[in-house]
Amino acid sequence: MNKPIIYLLLSMFIFSSTLLSASEPKPTKRSNGVYTQNVGGKSGLFYLVDTVTTLCFVSPGGGAALTEINCQLLKNRAVWKEIITW
Repeated sequence: MNKPIIYLLLSMFIFSSTLLSASEPKPTKRSNGVYTQNVGGKSGLFYLVDTVTTLCFVSPGGGAALTEINCQLLKNRAVWKEIITW
């Protein structure tokens, strides 16, 4: 690849990531102590936080395959600070 294409791809990635973080939706509260958040639409990330078991998960896409993540790292994001209290 030549440099202009690399620079173009890099700038597109940086621009799209800033748009994604700027338009972060609030988590949705479920009736069983679970909160969910879909960031970036169907091809984005799906977060699931269980306040009963104090576990946090992330999934690329619609939430079909969940991977456990560190809740303390997710708590660093502003929309999760009020929810993750442990």
